[in-house]
Amino acid sequence: MILHIPHAIRTISPEYRDYFVLDDSALEKELIKMVDSYTNELFSSDPLQSVIFPYSRLLVDVERFADDALEPMSKVGMGMIYTHTADGLQLKRDLSVN
Repeated sequence: MILHIPHAIRTISPEYRDYFVLDDSALEKELIKMVDSYTNELFSSDPLQSVIFPYSRLLVDVERFADDALEPMSKVGMGMIYTHTADGLQLKRDLSVN
């Protein structure tokens, strides 16, 4: 059996911190809301293989459709690349390349 654990990471790597517009306290609160806490611990077992995504879903959500037109959550800023918080506030600065 292989377990897919995509949302267990609760930190943002320093090299990606400037992508976010939230201050440290607000970002920490959002991470707490959005992480699947303890899933990696709950499902760790020697006979099982786990695939644990090494980045927070706030950076990229690997369980979303790559095409936002197909992803229902993109309408609230939570497509593959989150742009808004769970409360609808702006999460990231504009990362598009013009």
